[in-house]
Amino acid sequence: MTLTKATKTLSVLLKKHDPPVINPTWILKYAPNIYAYIHKHIRTENNQIDWDNVTSLLQRRFQKRWIRYRHKQYKPYEDKSEVDLILNKHKDKLYILIAPTNEKDSELRNRIIISLVRIAQKGNTLAQQEIIHWVRFIVDDWIDKYPQLCKWRGFGGLIDEKIAGCIRCY
Repeated sequence: MTLTKATKTLSVLLKKHDPPVINPTWILKYAPNIYAYIHKHIRTENNQIDWDNVTSLLQRRFQKRWIRYRHKQYKPYEDKSEVDLILNKHKDKLYILIAPTNEKDSELRNRIIISLVRIAQKGNTLAQQEIIHWVRFIVDDWIDKYPQLCKWRGFGGLIDEKIAGCIRCY
């Protein structure tokens, strides 16, 4: 089985049952073989199930119904090794965080940032700082390119707060 085949099979099941909410428990109940494949083979750099990878291959209407988990308050901690695992995996492609050259690079940039967001949501403050560092390049570029955003020039601290808020709510 491959991830593409698993998500196609899952899509067929979702069309058949049309559940209002989709989560890992639903997949375990209605498609235990797909859940077992995902549990064993689809992992993040930090050895957790990569549900973002799975849901990104589903149809948009099913993506909207996905509920990952209830948001918990995590205690802040610093673990540089978690951040380094992600950055070292893509160390020869880190330039795409500033200037992606094509659509494939943009998708990889999004995956890198989402990986960092997920560990930042668990409380890793170093991951949050790293995201803010890299996303500021993108935001500063937008401020220079788009006249509607030029009013944000000079509000670096406020931009960082907005990025941190986006990390919490993603």
